Amino acid sequence: MSDQIGKLLTDGLTQALKMNLLAPLLETVSDLLPETLAESITPAVSEKVAEAVTQRMTDSLADEIPPLVGVEVSSTKTGAPAGLAHVLGKNLGHLLSRSLAHSVIPALSHTLTHSPMQDYYCFYCFKHKAYCAYCHYQPQQVYYALYYAGFYSNYYTDYYVDFFDSIISQDATARDVKTP
Repeated sequence: MSDQIGKLLTDGLTQALKMNLLAPLLETVSDLLPETLAESITPAVSEKVAEAVTQRMTDSLADEIPPLVGVEVSSTKTGAPAGLAHVLGKNLGHLLSRSLAHSVIPALSHTLTHSPMQDYYCFYCFKHKAYCAYCHYQPQQVYYALYYAGFYSNYYTDYYVDFFDSIISQDATARDVKTP
């Protein structure tokens, strides 16, 4: 009889535990598992991916770039420094002249159109509604001044870089024709 009670008790407890513990346990684990795995795996995976991408890009660039530069430099008859200057000149001209213009223009625009008295009058106009007739600061004017300065600096940068590149190309072509 005790064997039967033990068997019934074990079967009953097993069923009760399965119904009462397994469902909530599965629900809890399934809710927390993705978040926990993401938190623990992300740093390791991102580090490994970064290492793999860096290594693959380094190997690829090391294989691809030197032959291209070598072909361009060796194909010119004016020598390696002149050939390299011609290959890189136009891109560097665009990059450097645009970056210089876009970094200097806002500072110059502010310096040339601004005075300390402007700060004084605008502060009192904003805080105390006094001296507003003397405050001429308008953000819209600054925006348009910087917009047009950027537009024209880009336009003239493109024009003159292309212009000087064509002169250099014509000069190099003339030298190649003269020397057999």
